[in-house]
Amino acid sequence: MERPRRVGIERLVENQMNRWNVEARLRHSESDDSTVEEGIKPYIAISRLRGSHGNELGRTLAERLGYKLYDRELVDYVAERANVRAEAVAALGETWYNKTHDWISGTIDKRFLRCDEYVRHLAEAVTTIALHDASVFLGRAVGFILPPERGLRLRVVAPFEHRLRRMMELHDMSLAEATRTLHQSDEAKRSFIQAYFRVDMCDPLAYDLCLNFGTLTVEQAVEICLVAFKEKLDPIAAPATARGG
Repeated sequence: MERPRRVGIERLVENQMNRWNVEARLRHSESDDSTVEEGIKPYIAISRLRGSHGNELGRTLAERLGYKLYDRELVDYVAERANVRAEAVAALGETWYNKTHDWISGTIDKRFLRCDEYVRHLAEAVTTIALHDASVFLGRAVGFILPPERGLRLRVVAPFEHRLRRMMELHDMSLAEATRTLHQSDEAKRSFIQAYFRVDMCDPLAYDLCLNFGTLTVEQAVEICLVAFKEKLDPIAAPATARGG
């Protein structure tokens, strides 16, 4: 059922990539970095700890704003563009691969995607989509790829015990299995973001807003995000809007 959506995204990216490459060349020749950045549509990038309601928040925000939601679609596109298995792409950013692992796996499996190649393909896809659509992005380090002034960068967290309960309920895991999964996921994301974006995932200055689902409901968080998004993005989305009432 996801195939038509994936094909649509592939066509969008291919078409927009041509325009993006032209703009990039013009930007380089004119030494003007604003050409592409000013074309980026408003976006929301959600960085979430596993089991912390980030997916629910993203879906609801996309519905309320009428924006497109991108999550698994990015995985499918990068896999097709790099000619690798989608499962291999989906694991990147969730499972940490070091350079030694990249070299060994690449020798064994020619369709293995190294992390640096993944980041390059991901950045191309995200930038192209953001030039075309106002979007909500789930994970994939999008908040560290797109210009921060063009969107709202969210970090979604919850107490470890809260996340444990959700993992056990949603995925029918034992306590030990859920604990191990969350620790591995947290460390993988932290290592990946530090290695490729030189950012501490836990640094609050890397985000516009941090939401704690230990004290907030999804409905409350959505309303907070909508207000913050409007306040931050209104001057960009509608610079000619008159001041005052």
